[in-house]
Amino acid sequence: MTAEDLAAVAGALAHASRARMLVALMDERTWKTVSDLAQIAGVAVSTATGHANLLVDRGPLHERRVGRSR
Repeated sequence: MTAEDLAAVAGALAHASRARMLVALMDERTWKTVSDLAQIAGVAVSTATGHANLLVDRGPLHERRVGRSR
């Protein structure tokens, strides 16, 4: 990992809504969709989708799809 990679991950984690989403995902007992994460983070589903895409792109989150849900 380069310093630039680390800075990108840190930037992704620096937003409170994205941090709330990641904390919720650390509880692996239940499946959470982007809609669930939006409610947890207190943002619109479209905003949560953007946050999830950024977290996947920058590395701290890996996407798992089940049917139409991710």
